[in-house]
Amino acid sequence: MYERTLARLQDEAGIPGRFTFAELDESDDTLGMLSWSEEDGATLLLPDPPAHWGPLDLNDERDVYGLLADNTLVSLPAAAVRRHREGGFVELTLRCYRLDVGACTESSDRWGKMHFRLAHMHEWFGETGIEGPKRDHDEDWRIKSVKVSWQPPAVVGVDLEGAKLRLSIGLRAPADTSPEQEFLTHLSLGVFCEEPLGADEIERRYQRPMVVFSTLIADRHDAASRVMLSEGPHEDPVRALHAGAVARSREWSPGDSGYLFRATDCDDVAVLLGRWFDLYGRAGLPLAVFAETLISGSSYFPGRLIQCVTGLEAYAKATIGSRGTFHKTLLALQDHYGIDTEANHCNEENLRLVAEARNYYTHLEEREGYSATTLEYAGFTCTRWATALMQSCLLRELGFSSERSSELIAAHYLNWPLP
Repeated sequence: MYERTLARLQDEAGIPGRFTFAELDESDDTLGMLSWSEEDGATLLLPDPPAHWGPLDLNDERDVYGLLADNTLVSLPAAAVRRHREGGFVELTLRCYRLDVGACTESSDRWGKMHFRLAHMHEWFGETGIEGPKRDHDEDWRIKSVKVSWQPPAVVGVDLEGAKLRLSIGLRAPADTSPEQEFLTHLSLGVFCEEPLGADEIERRYQRPMVVFSTLIADRHDAASRVMLSEGPHEDPVRALHAGAVARSREWSPGDSGYLFRATDCDDVAVLLGRWFDLYGRAGLPLAVFAETLISGSSYFPGRLIQCVTGLEAYAKATIGSRGTFHKTLLALQDHYGIDTEANHCNEENLRLVAEARNYYTHLEEREGYSATTLEYAGFTCTRWATALMQSCLLRELGFSSERSSELIAAHYLNWPLP
């Protein structure tokens, strides 16, 4: 929905429209040009705002409503003034990291449904519903017919506190007379609230935990996309755009070790996701802080190590409790979850080096028993060990046995063995 409008907004020129501040009358609108960038957000250029709007200082924030030339309503919540030129004419530029397409929304709006997608969940889930193609051949082995069918897989429903989460497979199959035809499936995540909630609250309670889950099980950065809000105060659904780092789905590679585990490794996906939300309720912030380190991909640096072990230490406090020193806390995590050290390499010696490297970069001084050179070169290996320890904890909390968790960790790092 709104795909054509979004495509035009992402063009360099943008879309013209009439815009006004939310607190003004509709008759006080003015001509403007709106564009959208996935990473930088919305840019609204007002070449000649009305004089009675008065002066606007840099960084002033205003809610802006607009009607685009294609008859689409838009909202820019808390758009900030970023440029104000005065000369022969006034030119005003506002920027906003959010853009609501389809209605003039307010922060007080409440919604009953949110749908969104994640870059890595479809491959993790592993089902498309497509069967075929089935080919019939003649006696000369030339193709006589090709048949493809689609049956949507069963919806996975998860009962959560205050809402139900549903994972469903959808299909896009354009019907036209083109000589080229294709089926495109996607996995949609739907949140159905028992009581209407604000968009930010739905994101905090339900969308964000699934973003962190997808990031951790794929071992790659993920972010929500195609966010739609409905069953609210507006007649039509609203497309909620948020600027930020974009996550792209990779080409499917069934059977490889790119994922920590896949849905096919689970006895019951709904039960596993229920366990995940329980864990997130106890240790959500540490898990989210740790997951952010994966946006760096294969780049390793001191800041990543500090953030990684900060999340790991806070996770320990939220689950098993602190055990005095950081080194003892790491050992307690390894012992509590019982992962084979041959799989995650988190033995006592390596975890001591992780603790001392963290202390070195936190306090910026040499640690007893280790030279600065040793600790600086250990940043890469320590980050990988700390990551493997967090993954070990996650697998155990999600219901995998110690033996199975060790097997999954070993398989995940088969193509890039842990040091």
